[in-house]
Amino acid sequence: MRRRDITGRWLEKKYKIMNELALELDAFADCIRRNREPGPSGAEGLRDVAVIEAIYQSAREGRAVSIAASENRE
Repeated sequence: MRRRDITGRWLEKKYKIMNELALELDAFADCIRRNREPGPSGAEGLRDVAVIEAIYQSAREGRAVSIAASENRE
């Protein structure tokens, strides 16, 4: 990542390259081995999608958009 500081000089930060999918698969496999539920749950994912859709709708329509409360919360 490169950016300029307040004096205009370039700063560079290097990050270690990681395989994010491999990390997710390792975590999922660990849940299976330990007989635990993986997180986040499907219900959490659906709530996240509802929020994102409301953000897009709000931007299109230029107004606040309500998000319905979930009936079956965890």
